[in-house]
Amino acid sequence: MSNQPLPGKRAKLKKVFFRMGAITIGIGIAMLIGEIGLRLLQPARLFSSGRERDFFCRFDPELGWAPLQNITALQKKGDLSGLVHQNKYGLRGPDDMQLNKTAGKRRVLVLGDSYAWGYGVNQTELFSAPKVHGTNDEILNFGVSGYGTDQEYLFYQRDGINFVVDEVVVAFNPYNNVAHNLAPKQYGYLKPYFTSAVLIITAVSGTSCAKSDVCWAIHWNDVEAQRALQRQDRRNTDLRTCPNATAWALT
Repeated sequence: MSNQPLPGKRAKLKKVFFRMGAITIGIGIAMLIGEIGLRLLQPARLFSSGRERDFFCRFDPELGWAPLQNITALQKKGDLSGLVHQNKYGLRGPDDMQLNKTAGKRRVLVLGDSYAWGYGVNQTELFSAPKVHGTNDEILNFGVSGYGTDQEYLFYQRDGINFVVDEVVVAFNPYNNVAHNLAPKQYGYLKPYFTSAVLIITAVSGTSCAKSDVCWAIHWNDVEAQRALQRQDRRNTDLRTCPNATAWALT
């Protein structure tokens, strides 16, 4: 038996337990502060989420929301799951993407919403992945989840125009793009919107085709819309001023 008095043993044990508890609490607080800091700085690298607009995008005063740059995370909702990587331009594409095109390669820029962005699809399964489209073309995926044609147009004017491309394609989704184009607010964000039933966009990459090979126009494939179009200023719809223009029907 130890000669140390019993109260002394108890006091020593209390000190040991107190120190262990203090160390444990300190480690826990440090981990909590570290996790909060990481979530504020790099939220998408820590966990997965099905709310892709809140997760892979940020607030944008002009567009409503815009894609975040340099993010890799799992996007998962229900049975859909996909690894998402957005490069320094906020696009789902390779990290070595350049503004200038590769010599000898045709380059196509595709605007669209979540269907183009690749909701629930792995990076290697995107339509813009070389193994998927199977051509020698370079396809730039400018899809942003939830975007309407209005936001896509402005996104192209702000960011897309900086890329040297041969063609611009609008992936129009009749399921919800019409409603999105006319709505001043979507998914809790204020956004730009169209105030006319007829949308005509010409030479969006410059004031004239002489400044760019990319010229395009959009029109409704609808009788009433065509009648409304005839009432518009013909100068805004005359594709002869843009001989390389391409027209897409929105229905």
